[in-house]
Amino acid sequence: VNTIFAQLVARVGPANVVPVAHRMGITTKLQALCSITLGTQPVNPLEMTDAYATLAAHGRHHAPQPFELVRAPNGQVLGRLGTPGEQAIPRSVADQVTYALEGVVEHGTGVAAYYGRPAAGKTGTAESFQDAWFCGYVPQLATCVWVGYPKGEISLYDVEGVGAVAGGTLPAEIWHRFMAAATARMPALGF
Repeated sequence: VNTIFAQLVARVGPANVVPVAHRMGITTKLQALCSITLGTQPVNPLEMTDAYATLAAHGRHHAPQPFELVRAPNGQVLGRLGTPGEQAIPRSVADQVTYALEGVVEHGTGVAAYYGRPAAGKTGTAESFQDAWFCGYVPQLATCVWVGYPKGEISLYDVEGVGAVAGGTLPAEIWHRFMAAATARMPALGF
């Protein structure tokens, strides 16, 4: 799959990828290089979650907010999540990406993330297993899990019984456990 993405970014042009990434929620300054599609530039988990949430929202970007609702001691609503957001990418494009990413969870590298409801996501593994990701979403919630060492690029070998930690191992399993608990009271919706 990475070969196809590399060919696609070469055809589209990395200079056209950067503004789309920024519209979807990536705030890190990105260089317009063909390797951008392979995750060669560091982006933090909140930004990645924001971008995946844009896909979950059919291409509409909403700035991340830490609280949905804030009430005063007397019950009065002081603030509420409810920004309309902006259409970052066309709905049809976001929905096609979601369709492709459902396959990652259903029968691809992210099967460990599957927990019995429609979900979409993507694994990511850095060279020499120095970082491992699983980012995914259901219609109501997006979450990204990063596993690595913040102090440096240290290979993730023999961690928690896993010989070499790739995105489809510990990160997907952590995502699975978190999402199963976080969405337990939410209806299982399809995309």
